[in-house]
Amino acid sequence: KSGASGEQLDDKLQKVVIVAKEYEKYRAISEMTIHDRLHDLQTEMHRLVRGALSRTEKLMGKYSAAANTINSQMPEITIALHERVESYIKELQMKLEETETRNVQLQDKVDSAEKWMEAIKAMEALASFSRRKIRNWETVHAPKAGTAKGASVDDL
Repeated sequence: KSGASGEQLDDKLQKVVIVAKEYEKYRAISEMTIHDRLHDLQTEMHRLVRGALSRTEKLMGKYSAAANTINSQMPEITIALHERVESYIKELQMKLEETETRNVQLQDKVDSAEKWMEAIKAMEALASFSRRKIRNWETVHAPKAGTAKGASVDDL
């Protein structure tokens, strides 16, 4: 029994050693695969960081150039803007003066029209007064019945 059980024990031990070696080989392959993948990821990360840094440096260069251009042209831009504002203000002042002149002219016309209207009202009042006086005179000095009637104011 001990011989047979020794062989069985050897067989079992041999199987355990084979399984352990396969497991070790699998584990080594898994570790190598994981290591390779980590290395690939690390390489890709470095590539992405370098690309991002390159693009950032280009953008910073463009931004710096734009800022320098604006800073160098700021006096010219300010002067041009100031000139345009002055021109606009002068134009508005001229329009205001023209409007004030036109208002004075219109006010003169309004004043003349008011005086003319007052004169017309005075003439109408005088004409009305004259018609009443003429009617009163005609009433007082009316021709006798049967004689030719004289011309009255209403016939004119």
